[in-house]
Amino acid sequence: MTKLAYHLSQNSLKVWQTCQRKFRYLYIDQLGFPVSIQGQEQLVKGKQFHLILQQQRLGIRVEALVKDDPQLRLWLDNYYNYLPALIAGKEFVEVYRSYQMAGVRLLGIYDLLIIGDRQGQIVDWKTHRVPIKSALLHQDWQTKLYLYLLQVTTNFPPENLSMTYWFANSPQDSVIINYNQNWHDQIHRELLEIITEITQETEYPTLYPDSKICQSCEFRYRCFEQSAPLITVDNIPEISI
Repeated sequence: MTKLAYHLSQNSLKVWQTCQRKFRYLYIDQLGFPVSIQGQEQLVKGKQFHLILQQQRLGIRVEALVKDDPQLRLWLDNYYNYLPALIAGKEFVEVYRSYQMAGVRLLGIYDLLIIGDRQGQIVDWKTHRVPIKSALLHQDWQTKLYLYLLQVTTNFPPENLSMTYWFANSPQDSVIINYNQNWHDQIHRELLEIITEITQETEYPTLYPDSKICQSCEFRYRCFEQSAPLITVDNIPEISI
């Protein structure tokens, strides 16, 4: 079993299915990668906005926090004007959910979780420049893992759970994804398969240098002895575990 087997998050699941060598660099060797100054600023901005919405959902007035920042002010205005439909219930911000499966702990951090009498809703705030298409979100491990974790840690049937993605730059394009039992069973099988692969892998093979994945990978230089690239604002990942 690898040293990684303390927890698996949405990001580590995505990386595993993309490139096992990159998975080793990030989660076994715990290597970082270079980020440009512009990329760092974008990460900080996204984190600031998430913190502002956390405070707002807790009933704190946040207008003064954005008055000197046009970007944050625009995002907050979009939030007030285009808030997605939310169910009635008890709200939890920046809340962890975890579940033990086959010796590995699955872990998710929800921006906003609402637990109602008969329903549960996950809300995720996105600061991407352009919205992500619904079809891609259905396949994304954030969606699958977060809905799976919510079901196994509550008494709600899958059909009573949903996840909403809200985009700060295009709030009209919010996406609502509904869960169901067949999908839950499929995700369960996928997770067991991936956990088995991860805990048995020892080689962590690379991909091919001319593959699209390798062409844009921040670790290409390590695999193929080239100069280290900088992560720019155009390809930087959003803050998440």
